[in-house]
Amino acid sequence: MKDVEASDYYDKTMHHTTNPVMDNYANLNKAKMLKSNEPAVMDRSIATLLHMAKKDRFEPYRDIIFFSAAQLALIKPDTSASVFLYTKSTFYNQENIAIKNKAFLELAEISYKQKKYKNAYAFYDSLQLTDTSLNEKDIAQIRDRRNALATIVAQINIIEREDS
Repeated sequence: MKDVEASDYYDKTMHHTTNPVMDNYANLNKAKMLKSNEPAVMDRSIATLLHMAKKDRFEPYRDIIFFSAAQLALIKPDTSASVFLYTKSTFYNQENIAIKNKAFLELAEISYKQKKYKNAYAFYDSLQLTDTSLNEKDIAQIRDRRNALATIVAQINIIEREDS
């Protein structure tokens, strides 16, 4: 019962707000809330976010919009779409280090799980570890994985060079 009421309020927010950030988060939260009830809602929400990204008034928020769409794609799960959208988020991100780091971390995790170690290393290496949103435990894990991947990538480069 509360989900229906929350959905109605998200709809009202999306249709009446002039604040693009509020519009973005209303779309994202509505899609996350209704994911189990209607899978098509995820697709519509992603399409709505991508449509928002094309509008000029949302230009300063494109990084957040693509990041949100990537999160929704991961929930579906659609890793190829989420990789594309996270990459777009990092492309448009100029100032928001926390969102950029989250996008790079997700890209690194996806690449690592897919055994694309060169890509994973590049994404881990792109992280700015001075970001205050990362805690010491996360930073230590990131450094450990990045250092291990550096060794693996060096060996992969040797194999590729010698194998040709």
